[in-house]
Amino acid sequence: MKKIIFIFFIILTASFVFSFYFQNEVTLDSDFEILDVFFCPHDYCGKKLISFINMANKSLYCAFYDIDDKYIINSIINKSNEIDVSILVDKSNDIEFFKKIDQNGLMHHKFCLIDDEYVFVGSYNPTINGAYKNNNNIIILKGKSAYDEYYNEFLRLNGLDYKYKSKFIKFNRHIYETLYNKIKSANKSIKIAAFTFTDPDLADLIIEKHLSGIDVKILLEKRQISKWSQYERFLKYDIVKKDFNKNNMHNKFFIIDDKLVITGSYNPTRNAKNRNSENIIIIDDQKYINDFISEFNFLYNPNNYGVNYTLLKNKNYILYIDINFNKTIIKKIILNDKYNYTRVYFENDFFLIKNNKNYFDLIDSNNYVIKRISKKEYYELI
Repeated sequence: MKKIIFIFFIILTASFVFSFYFQNEVTLDSDFEILDVFFCPHDYCGKKLISFINMANKSLYCAFYDIDDKYIINSIINKSNEIDVSILVDKSNDIEFFKKIDQNGLMHHKFCLIDDEYVFVGSYNPTINGAYKNNNNIIILKGKSAYDEYYNEFLRLNGLDYKYKSKFIKFNRHIYETLYNKIKSANKSIKIAAFTFTDPDLADLIIEKHLSGIDVKILLEKRQISKWSQYERFLKYDIVKKDFNKNNMHNKFFIIDDKLVITGSYNPTRNAKNRNSENIIIIDDQKYINDFISEFNFLYNPNNYGVNYTLLKNKNYILYIDINFNKTIIKKIILNDKYNYTRVYFENDFFLIKNNKNYFDLIDSNNYVIKRISKKEYYELI
């Protein structure tokens, strides 16, 4: 099997204390650095990962639940001729160069390890949807202690011998216990953005906290609301909203008292609690907590979804942009039959021009779909 690689070029910005928790191995408190936080799709997460891959110098080890972005896959394969690479994927994937992990539950991780020092982790799977359509988050870390924790989890997934170096590591403890205790400790507020939420015990605790006077706001992906979802229970107390992204709100983060963030691969479900391979990170650096608060406020506000972006089709064109007239102020639309173009004026005086008005499809009185927008025009829009 070919060797394959990822790498991350990272700029130091701040330091903080992190805690890592794996589904079967808990816990480590270590000093290391958070280098940056990104939110998809507006931070172009696929491009971030490709940039890191292209900077690889020594090694890359990744574990991904899902991957289908051919640009990322090709970047990995190209790098495999230069450096040591090993990529693990869940058994549901079928990519020639990657090793499938067949376990009882899901191999649900989304992390990459680079050059014995850097970690790329979050809710983002390297898929086209994950990068350019769905809401996700990425955290980039620098530090041997963080790297070692994830590397030991990587070894465990491979069925290899592993040994944690930190005296803070404990075995057979679950993410759930840590998450439960952090939520239980909330004194003022709880904000949750989750792709799916089916765990009744955690829901019991959150409702209890709400009834005690804690301000609770929950945002759930609308496609995941089923008979097993806790959405209806939360709705009785007016503490939940369905997300507003026409695609998926795939985040999994919890903000406690605006002073602590818990994020990673873990959705509050019984399978995540009992069967899957998962990870979470606890962040107590206020700078990055504020980033998550801002992102939650963005996701929670339906007025932020007027322009519902973007899927890159090739280097020159965007596949589509949806514009909802109810949520985006458009001054006017000019259809010029003589010169065969369409011009759309927005409230901020940006405008789009297409040489062929047929690229604009009127769906109904409130929605337009604009097809094949040039990158220059797209960047003017956003």
